[in-house]
Amino acid sequence: MNMKTKFNGKKVIIFLSILALLSVLGMGVTLALLSTTTNTAKNHFMVLGSQDISAEVIEPLWTEEVQEAALTMVPDAAVPKDPAVTNTSEAKFDEYAALQIIFTDGKGDALNEEDYARLMDLLEIQYDAETPGTNYNTNWVLQGAAQNGAIYVYNEVLPAGESTEPIFTSVTIKASATISDMDWIRDTLEGFDICIGGAVMQAQGVTLPQAETELTALLSST
Repeated sequence: MNMKTKFNGKKVIIFLSILALLSVLGMGVTLALLSTTTNTAKNHFMVLGSQDISAEVIEPLWTEEVQEAALTMVPDAAVPKDPAVTNTSEAKFDEYAALQIIFTDGKGDALNEEDYARLMDLLEIQYDAETPGTNYNTNWVLQGAAQNGAIYVYNEVLPAGESTEPIFTSVTIKASATISDMDWIRDTLEGFDICIGGAVMQAQGVTLPQAETELTALLSST
C-alpha cells in the first residue's frame, strides 16, 4: 500500500518535470504563426444641410369662398383663417417652428404706429371663439413685437409630416366698429393684409429656449 502511494507520487513528479522542460525548450524556438487580412469596412457619412429642413404655412380653412367673403367684411362676422405650419422635411427631421404675423394696408405698405393701433383696436383675432376678445392658441408663445406685428414660436417639437395647431382660427371686425371706422379701412387703408411667414429649425440637439432665440432672430432679420 505504501509502495503504490509512493509510486504514484514519483509519476506525478516526473510528469510535471517534463512539462517544465518543454516550456524551457519552447522559449528558444521561433514558431511559424498563421496570419491573414480581413475585409475593409467602408462606412460613408453625409451631413444634412438647410435643404433638408423644410416646412410650409398652411391654412385649410382659407378656401376660395372664404377669400371672397374676406373682401366684403362687415362688423361681427367672423372670417375663417387658420394659419399653421407643416413639417415637410424629407429627411424626417423633427423641427421647431415659428410664425411672424404682420399687418399692412391693402397696398402692402407698412402701417404707421397710429394706424396699426387703430386697426388692432377694431379687430378680434381668435383661436377660441368662445373666449371674448382677441386670443391666440397658447401653444404659440409670443416672443416679441415686430413692425406692425409679432413673432410666435410653437412650444412643442414638430415631427416630420405633422402640423402644428393653428395659431388662430378667425378674424372679425368688432361689432362696435362705426361707419367711420369701416370707411377708414376701405378708403384710407384700402383694406388690410395679414402677412404670415414662418421659419423652422432642427429640434435634434436644440432646446426650446435656444430655438426661441434663433428663430426670433431669423424672422426679425427678414
